[in-house]
Amino acid sequence: MERFLVKYTEVTSQKTIFSKESYQICLYYQTEVLTLGKNLYRKLALTNMKKNKDMVLPYLIANTIIAGMYFLVVAMLNNKGLKDIPSSGSLVQCFQISNFIISIIAVIFMVYVNSFLIKKRLKEFGLYNILGLEKKHIIYVMLTENIILFGAAILSGMLFGIIFGKLMFLVLLKICHTSAETRFLLSITPFIQTLKLFGIIFVFCSFINSITILRNKTIDLLQRAKYGEKKMRGLIPLTILGLALLAIAYYKANKIDNYVQAIEVFFPAVLMVMIATYLLFMTGSIVLLNILKKNKSFYYKSNNFISTSSLIYRMKQNAVGLANICILSTMAIVTAAGCMSLYLGQETIIKQFNPFDMMLNKQAEPIQEAAIRDLADQYQIEIEDYVEYEATVGSFVLEDNKVQKIDQNIQNMDFSQLYDFVAISETEYNKACNTNLSLEENHVILASLDDLAKLREGLDAVGKMYQVDDIITESPLLKCKNSNRTNFIYLIFSNDEEALAFTNQVYESRYDTNEIKSYQYINYQGEENDKLLFATFVTKLSDANSTASSVDTFRVKAYGMYGGLLFIGILFIIIFLTITILIIYFKQVTEGFDDRERFVILQKVGMDEKMVKQVINRQIIIVFFIPLIMALIHLLAASNIIKALLTAFYMVDMELVLKCIAGTSALFAVTYVVVYKMTAKVYLRIVKF
Repeated sequence: MERFLVKYTEVTSQKTIFSKESYQICLYYQTEVLTLGKNLYRKLALTNMKKNKDMVLPYLIANTIIAGMYFLVVAMLNNKGLKDIPSSGSLVQCFQISNFIISIIAVIFMVYVNSFLIKKRLKEFGLYNILGLEKKHIIYVMLTENIILFGAAILSGMLFGIIFGKLMFLVLLKICHTSAETRFLLSITPFIQTLKLFGIIFVFCSFINSITILRNKTIDLLQRAKYGEKKMRGLIPLTILGLALLAIAYYKANKIDNYVQAIEVFFPAVLMVMIATYLLFMTGSIVLLNILKKNKSFYYKSNNFISTSSLIYRMKQNAVGLANICILSTMAIVTAAGCMSLYLGQETIIKQFNPFDMMLNKQAEPIQEAAIRDLADQYQIEIEDYVEYEATVGSFVLEDNKVQKIDQNIQNMDFSQLYDFVAISETEYNKACNTNLSLEENHVILASLDDLAKLREGLDAVGKMYQVDDIITESPLLKCKNSNRTNFIYLIFSNDEEALAFTNQVYESRYDTNEIKSYQYINYQGEENDKLLFATFVTKLSDANSTASSVDTFRVKAYGMYGGLLFIGILFIIIFLTITILIIYFKQVTEGFDDRERFVILQKVGMDEKMVKQVINRQIIIVFFIPLIMALIHLLAASNIIKALLTAFYMVDMELVLKCIAGTSALFAVTYVVVYKMTAKVYLRIVKF
């Protein structure tokens, strides 16, 4: 410690040893260090944080947000009141997955941003070392700073969760259309898990920082910011590889025909796009800059010369940050577009799931119509339509006029050729529709809203031919109240035996045997609450082997599920935006300090402030708008796979999906521009002479 004090005194008496900035630091500490005493590390840490507030404060705010979001997710997951929300099982699974993902994001983000901070502090640590402070003492100071930062972030995050937890839970109840009587019950678990996760991150970051300080020599600590980057090898092959991976991912994303293929392709495509993005930013950008450098008419202009040279100087370092910004931007837009599409389109999804107001399927003992009508009278419900019949059901693939069994390898199937069918006897159809159809054996009548003109010449059912007597497009069974059934066919046969034989011939179920069962479809009117009570009680009358559903009970569950998805999506959007904004900010600040000396020299040799601003704006625009443009290109290429994935949720309103994608992209672009404007001012303030 005495050596440290002596060094301070020696250095401040020899102004020529260090730069003006270093001398001012030494002079400041000469007056401070004499009063530090045994609290040296704590006071140094607090002083350092105060002097580096431009870096520390945004880092603290971002960590507080991440800690708060994590605390909220864990609090929601362990909230006993969550079980009162419809579809609480699905919500719990969503929060469990979110808990895992946010944990990974928190670790990666905080370690990554920590690298910005440690880089900014290397020169300061080197100065401490020269002044007599040993590396172990520097590590003690750094650990003290980390303890203060992490402690403040964790406590602030948990305080945020406590204060806003109930409010956020009320927001969840609101978007899930659930009664506010459900309470937000806070347990000890989120406190323990938050402390555990961020304690692990603290230990890891401190370990990395300590290794960095110990492995670097004093001269390296002082001069690291001035080091240029090593010339990368294999630029052209790596650029070609990046372009090839991107082309393959784009091709696969736009080649899919159904959601099964989309699920299979999604994660490999995402991985290829991420790798390609890093390669193109790390190598492709340098190739492009070198091409511009060789273009004399472009390069030998003052603004272009300075901007291009500065970018080439540290493009490898730029590339990782820019690629991260691009990927995070894409994730934020995709998350927002997907969640908004599902939430805003949930009524379409509900009706797509429920063509009739109520469907009672596979009843071994059908509920008597009289019992259903009595319940309707009891709850002031008006029955609009009631259809009941016995039949067999299944699915097949229809190519031209040939019916084929469904291939087990469904990911290669053309879903436009996949049809659901009902095989029904003429007796049951006549009873249900009040008609008098009559058929002979091996003859069939088709009823469908689809264009089946190709079947008029006959129906080939896995080698057995049926003569098609007629194709009906208007029928009580086709008049669905909520949504039209597409890729759906009623096949009317002469008797039950023939209908069952056809089903056994073209359809094999993994879960059930083919047999004739009862099906009841009901449409009704009434007050919302009365309809829900009516549907609930009718559903309770169905037996255990049946499937009973109604548009009203399904709507309650859907609101819970899609509202929960939107809520979790909002949390992730906040996290992605926070990380993106902070990376942009830190990138500008660290590079501002690195570039300051160069711009000071340029201004000393005659470059005026206007020209400096032009160079800076050109450089920032090139650097920070390329990730946005690339993210929008990724999104455009991924729009097909997004639409296919949403069809797995019965989301068929593609116009709404495209509007959500366009709207979220525009909103994110505006946010991005605002962040760009703010960070550009910070950069300009730092480099200004």
